[in-house]
Amino acid sequence: MNFLFVVSWGLHALEKIGMSEISDISLIERVTNPLPQKKLRVEIFNACGVQGAAKKLTDYLRKFDNVDVVFFDNYRVQNLSSTYVIDRTDDDMSNAKAISRMISDKAQRLMPQISPDRQVEVTILIGKNYEELKAFK
Repeated sequence: MNFLFVVSWGLHALEKIGMSEISDISLIERVTNPLPQKKLRVEIFNACGVQGAAKKLTDYLRKFDNVDVVFFDNYRVQNLSSTYVIDRTDDDMSNAKAISRMISDKAQRLMPQISPDRQVEVTILIGKNYEELKAFK
């Protein structure tokens, strides 16, 4: 019912100002305060073979307000030489880049692998270079 009121009120307002003024850019209200960033949902897999590596990185990332680590576990492969940060939702890898900067001062291997069914924005596979990650320093 409230929706119909808003629509009716909006149409009434448009009639009063005249249709020619709708195209006037000055009528468009600009949002100066962007909406808060949503939390990046992250899953972490230990692929280095060091016991507790995924839990340690999980604890580190959970300190950030804009990160939600929703899952961590061991990966099926335990000998990855490098850490991978995989972006599941964005081909330009903006999410993976943001997480990579949070976890390390050194560049990590980034890759897009779009997978909306995973319900996370980023997957981290911790490799044998885990000591380069901030959580392990």
